Amino acid sequence: MCNSSFLGGWPSVFYVFGSLGVVWSVFWFPLKTPWKSIWTSKHVWSVILMHFGYNWVFYTLLTELPTYLDRIQHFNLSSNGLLSALPYAIMYVYSLFHSLLMDHLTKNQTISILNVRRLAMAVASFIPMLALIGMCFVGCDRTLAIVILCIAVGACGACYSGYLCSHVDLAPCYAGTLMGLTNTFATIPGFVSPAVTGAITNNNVSNAGSLADGVPDVSSNNRSYGSDLHPDD
Repeated sequence: MCNSSFLGGWPSVFYVFGSLGVVWSVFWFPLKTPWKSIWTSKHVWSVILMHFGYNWVFYTLLTELPTYLDRIQHFNLSSNGLLSALPYAIMYVYSLFHSLLMDHLTKNQTISILNVRRLAMAVASFIPMLALIGMCFVGCDRTLAIVILCIAVGACGACYSGYLCSHVDLAPCYAGTLMGLTNTFATIPGFVSPAVTGAITNNNVSNAGSLADGVPDVSSNNRSYGSDLHPDD
């Protein structure tokens, strides 16, 4: 297929297998999914907004972090790879710690499930936001830049006790469907965020002051919510 002229050659691989995936997915759609209740639920839209906002920061860091370390802080290629992975290793460790702590507190009835979700998204939203604002002032201090980036990405690990559990809270029987729906919207920042960052920096990354220039205030929507989903009549 790559050597053919069909759909432009190598892009045809993505078109063909992507189309097959869409066709195959039809057979897995539950016939009794309460789509009307889902689309009209304010709680579902609240989760969509949280998912979208969180992913904006996540994808900005994911796509721009290696460039920042290379072009702004001038780390060499081998160091860049290790340092780019370090914040995500910290995120993994912190996600385990935060989840275990929240589980312990809920078992002791110290905190409610609702407040666990609120706290998780507050940590995963406000701490990275403040850390990225702080990136504006690190200048050429490479050590400080790495520390702040580790804090920004590491705090994102709290989300695993936040919106990622909200789908089960809202409708356990349709959690997978809800996750697919919210993630469809939340993947949009994956291609919009790099474009916005490029527009803000005029695609001249060597003059970019910091990653914070491309990150909007995405404080999570921490309103209360509950399950209001029910099968359509």
